[in-house]
Amino acid sequence: MPTVRAVLVLFLFALVLLAAWFIAVVAFHVAAAAIHLLLVVALVLFAVGFMRRRFARPQGPAV
Repeated sequence: MPTVRAVLVLFLFALVLLAAWFIAVVAFHVAAAAIHLLLVVALVLFAVGFMRRRFARPQGPAV
């Protein structure tokens, strides 16, 4: 029969594992969100640069 102390130690161990899992999940989601934000910014910058080059007025005298 487990003692009260053993049950408390197991409960604390389970609590620590749950907290570690929660921190890992949060860190993974924050990293994924940052990567997606970076990709969206890169896509917007690429699209703006592409459109500015595509519809740019010719510079200098026409030959």
